[in-house]
Amino acid sequence: MYLNEDRESDLLRQRKANFEELIKLGVEPYPRSFARTDTVEALVDAHGAKNGEQLESARIRTTTAGRVLAIRSFGKANFLVLSDGRARIQVYIRKDALSDRDFAIFKLLDLGDYVGVEGRLFRTKTNELTIWASRLEFLAKCFIPLPEKWHGLQDIEIRYRQRYLDLIVNPESRRVFEVRARVLATVRRFLNARGYLMQPIPGGAAAKPFRTHHNALDMTLYLRIAPELYLKRLVVGGLERVYEINRNFRNEGISTQHNPEFTMLEFYQAYSEYRELMAMTEQMLSEVAREAVGTDQIRFGDHAISLTPPYRRVSLRDGASAAASARLGVAVTPDDLRSRDKAAAIARKLGLELKPAWGAGKVATEIFERLNEDALIEPTRPAAPGGALRALRRAPRDRQRLLRAQRSHRPAAALRGAGGAPRARRRGGARDGRGVHPFARVRPAPRGRRGRRDRSARHAPDEQPVHPRRHPVSADAAPRLMNLPFESFIAFRYLIARRKQAFISLISFISGLGVMVGVMALLIALALMTGLQAELRDRLVGSTAHVYVFKAAAAGLANYDAEVKKLMQIPHVIGAAPAVLGKGLMTSGRGEQVPVTVKGVDPAAERSVTDVQKSMIAGSLDALRSVPGLPDGILLGKDIATSLGVNVGDSVSLLTLQGTLTPMGLMPRTRTLRVVGVFGLGLYEFDNEYAYVTLAVGERLFDRTKPDFVQLRLDDMFRAREVASAIPEKLGPDYLTQDWADMNKSLFSALWLEKMAISITIGLIVMVAALNIIASLVLLVMEKSRDIAILKTMGSPAASIRNIFMLQGLIIGLAGTAVGALFGCIIVGVLDRYKLIHVPVDVYQISYVPFTLLPLDFTIVIVSAILICFLATIYPSRQAAKLDPAQALRYQ
Repeated sequence: MYLNEDRESDLLRQRKANFEELIKLGVEPYPRSFARTDTVEALVDAHGAKNGEQLESARIRTTTAGRVLAIRSFGKANFLVLSDGRARIQVYIRKDALSDRDFAIFKLLDLGDYVGVEGRLFRTKTNELTIWASRLEFLAKCFIPLPEKWHGLQDIEIRYRQRYLDLIVNPESRRVFEVRARVLATVRRFLNARGYLMQPIPGGAAAKPFRTHHNALDMTLYLRIAPELYLKRLVVGGLERVYEINRNFRNEGISTQHNPEFTMLEFYQAYSEYRELMAMTEQMLSEVAREAVGTDQIRFGDHAISLTPPYRRVSLRDGASAAASARLGVAVTPDDLRSRDKAAAIARKLGLELKPAWGAGKVATEIFERLNEDALIEPTRPAAPGGALRALRRAPRDRQRLLRAQRSHRPAAALRGAGGAPRARRRGGARDGRGVHPFARVRPAPRGRRGRRDRSARHAPDEQPVHPRRHPVSADAAPRLMNLPFESFIAFRYLIARRKQAFISLISFISGLGVMVGVMALLIALALMTGLQAELRDRLVGSTAHVYVFKAAAAGLANYDAEVKKLMQIPHVIGAAPAVLGKGLMTSGRGEQVPVTVKGVDPAAERSVTDVQKSMIAGSLDALRSVPGLPDGILLGKDIATSLGVNVGDSVSLLTLQGTLTPMGLMPRTRTLRVVGVFGLGLYEFDNEYAYVTLAVGERLFDRTKPDFVQLRLDDMFRAREVASAIPEKLGPDYLTQDWADMNKSLFSALWLEKMAISITIGLIVMVAALNIIASLVLLVMEKSRDIAILKTMGSPAASIRNIFMLQGLIIGLAGTAVGALFGCIIVGVLDRYKLIHVPVDVYQISYVPFTLLPLDFTIVIVSAILICFLATIYPSRQAAKLDPAQALRYQ
């Protein structure tokens, strides 16, 4: 990057070694906070003008922090240069002014590290403002060396890809960021003060967007190109002044002059035209410059630029024609650039590449941008933009209606309705506009003056002794379908009969297919979530005890053998084991470090409460027992062993927080242990964090005189809460308990919420199918309006008509639900029995995805699907029952 590879690796190794030495000193490697009284910038601003005598008399003490940019040593005099990114200050380090620990920290510092300093201000002989340090705190280590002091960061690629590094070493880059933030804040204040509303919205334009595919929704999504169209829609909606400072993303080229991800300001104002907005823009730029950088007279490179209005005005075609004339040596007039052929010929002479779709305005714009942009130093605006570059402002066609949908070949026709010229009389049905009245002119028969006159559909005189296909057969010889109730018979006939409009049959089929897919997918998803939840629960409970028992601090578990005997007498308890727990930092010979949770256990008792022995990959739980002449043993989780690069028989060092008092202060306690086994419980939290030692070793490591708690195993894990509640009642209030469900409540709550979310999401498929059922029934009612009218005139009551269409919708729903349930159960059984969906064992700790379908889940899915399908039939069936027979038969 900045050094050759060998040199860089040497520096990295040295910095890591310094970091390890800092840890050995007892330094917190990543402290959470540091209380400073002043920033470096505040110190320099407040006291930078004071001389040495003023500083000595004031005895100013301060606490500050920053990054180390320089380290200089001159015998007993040592200096640091600290920076907070805005200013720098020198720090004077003397061994006799610091504690031994703080001076050792100074010796282990590298350039780029963060430190905190406390001391008083003074000036050195070279008149440098300096802090005489009385305390030094290490805050963070910089492992990768910063760029060289004198050359800075010159690599353009690194500067643009690693902005944080650019900000560290290049003060000018930081200033650009700060000025940009002030510019945006000032622009917002300027526009807000003039009544503009900031609207964060999506947007679009003609540029090529970045796009991706949303798998769950199966749709293409786009990053925003521009807010133009949507801001204009807000103006149309009545928001007269709107703006947005937005992020745009265009899938185009990238260079130091062109970034496809950029910030844009767009604002729109009703009842105004471009000259007014351009004048306001000039005023805004001037005010923003004065507030952001203190003046509207700025420098860019070798140019002095004035942002004071008014700005220079240049016509696009005048500027392009003048520049083209100077370049080609022949006269080019603005009129030449209004002709596409002439403008294209001029552009080719200038060496410009044109596209066939470009018009005269686009060609003139290309000439202007190629020849004029480099010469435009002062702020310049177009005096009269060409029509090709104006916003859309087309005049309406002759006789065209505003705010109406336009056809590409002719103006929109007038709406047919009340009022207007009378239409010609001609034959036709409802599609031709006939038979449409504001009120019904024939009252339903049941509501006539004579009261209810319709008779039961099963009344003998109303029944037809012929086959529906009009074959003369007797009622006794009719097919079995005729033996169904009247409503069911008609419903089945409508489903299986051929229709004039095959589209309705297709919708009915799609509706049933949608219900089937929804039920099947929902059953499979629930089985998957239930199986995973059960598998996770079994692994978790196998890794931990069912109940944990603690005692009040005064009583403790000093005589834990007696406590275990008492706890074993509690109903449902089948195993009990004491344990201690503590934290430590483990290292290996390779120099790797891993934080671990060390659990001290009785190997004989531990196998009765957890599955550690069953999960051993190498070694055994019994190997923890002490062996004369050898270091104490330790069992490691397989991920810890992998991280440290150790195996059975290797040695590791364990650093614990319990320290040993030495002349140098409290030093952390380090103990060498022998790896006697590696286990894999199948849960990342345990395999990557837990280690096991004997109870005696654990007590010595963490300065315990008795176990922390007793673990219990039950004959039924689901009785854990009951047993945990019974222990204080039977053995006394000194006993405190916690069961496995309480310890993992958040995990199982999250799994339950995920199961519900998936169920609701996939259940929407059934809702979509229900909407299809509504659509198919509505279309069927429209198609069968004549049949419905005939049935009503024959005496069928409204309830029978309603039941016909309800039954038809229910048949679709029941068929789809039944088939979906059948296929769902089959797929779940096959997937679970033959373990067809495999997953990486090293990632998920299981070799295949388990599926478990609970009877309750199955029942809820089936009942819910049928209920949704039933609700979908209510509206179409009610509309069919309300059909007016006279209106339906009027033009038949």
